[in-house]
Amino acid sequence: MREEAFQLLESFSENTIFKRAQKILQEPEKYSLKEIQEVESNLQEDLIPNFKELRFNLFLASAQKGDIAAQSQIGDWYLRGIGVAVNNEEAFKWIYKAHQQDNWYAHYQMGYLYESGIVVEKDLQKALELYQASLQEITMVPKYINGRLNPEYDSLYKSCNEDSLVALERVRQLMSSKSPKWMFWKRK
Repeated sequence: MREEAFQLLESFSENTIFKRAQKILQEPEKYSLKEIQEVESNLQEDLIPNFKELRFNLFLASAQKGDIAAQSQIGDWYLRGIGVAVNNEEAFKWIYKAHQQDNWYAHYQMGYLYESGIVVEKDLQKALELYQASLQEITMVPKYINGRLNPEYDSLYKSCNEDSLVALERVRQLMSSKSPKWMFWKRK
């Protein structure tokens, strides 16, 4: 019933968001990044059939035009299979592009890939470095007030960096639990 209502609405107008999205996907090179982003931000899941696929393809068009956040997002969706089949190689490709452009979330994602050994050789030291690079500095409030750590800063820092801080602790624990190679009898 919802799809029939959507089709009826679509028939009344040539310039609906769905039709604009379809036009963009037919020839994305003709549209600016701003035009693509405007359409993708106005999509409404409950009104559009195949919403996830459409949204994925619009983000992919943005990523191909160099949008760093879209590149990171496309990599995440390939990694988790959201709107597309899981494809770790494509995930790495897009995450790496965003990582090379110093995207903080792509640093976090690359850390996860190195920690897990997905597409790359497992390397906890590299994962640790990437997770540290993903930590965001908070500039909205002062870090210190009268020489003491500002509790508001501390709270914001922890909430903005929660995933990275958890990942850092997890990798540090993994690294500390490993026995040196020469202590083979102590390995788990």
